[in-house]
Amino acid sequence: MLEKARSGIYPSHAPVGYRNADGANGKRIIIPDRDTAPAVADLFERFATGKYSLDALVAELRAEGTTLHGHKLSTGTARRTLARMNRW
Repeated sequence: MLEKARSGIYPSHAPVGYRNADGANGKRIIIPDRDTAPAVADLFERFATGKYSLDALVAELRAEGTTLHGHKLSTGTARRTLARMNRW
């Protein structure tokens, strides 16, 4: 995995909101997933306001029908998504 990262190849499955794709020279890259990226962006924007607890935000997004890959948004998925992106 370290060798892949040094070569500019994303070394694992794409995070939520992105998808793996073939890039230049046959390298695997990640690109925004047009189906899930808007929901992930909305999650970040609303959470950043500080107006919501994570549970309240997930409840609101679920009530609005927000899904990721056809599944209702869960608190665990939202927590992992926010935490993973925070490390970048």
